[in-house]
Amino acid sequence: MKIAIGCDPNAQKEKEEEEKMAEHKKYAIITVAPGDGIKKIEGNEQETCIVQKRGLYATVNLKAGHVISFDDLEPLRPRSDTGFEPWERDTLVGKVITRDVEAGEMILRDDVK
Repeated sequence: MKIAIGCDPNAQKEKEEEEKMAEHKKYAIITVAPGDGIKKIEGNEQETCIVQKRGLYATVNLKAGHVISFDDLEPLRPRSDTGFEPWERDTLVGKVITRDVEAGEMILRDDVK
């Protein structure tokens, strides 16, 4: 009589129970993780915050008086406090550039009217 190795129904059931217990342990760790669940910039992240955010940059050279189109802008890092955020792209379309802006240069709030 041959016995197939790994076909023991009790062994399979035990393995499933072990896997289930491992999942429960992972969940228990997640539920007691530190923090209040509110996203905020911590003190040690302040300096890198600007580097992580994206601003809107000119894709081509723009002359003063140029009316901005969607394709004139692309979101890149970093963003300064005086720059636009990517979600503001649509609000810039149709605005006029007040100074010459080179391709690859960030569009600042004072650059448009």
